Amino acid sequence: MTREERLTEIDDYVRYLDTLYDRIMAEIGRSDVSVTVLGFSKGVATAARWLCRGRGKARQLGPGA
Repeated sequence: MTREERLTEIDDYVRYLDTLYDRIMAEIGRSDVSVTVLGFSKGVATAARWLCRGRGKARQLGPGA
């Protein structure tokens, strides 16, 4: 992520993760799964931003091990 386009890039990856989440949930059915989101290093911020700004719903947000 670059400093100059930071907000645009955040919006882009939130949209990407929303699209991915929607496709997976459409295939498997949302009621059938419990979602846990893990992040590693800078991915923790990405995961947290997506859950706050995006359409994703997770039962748990945890650090990667």
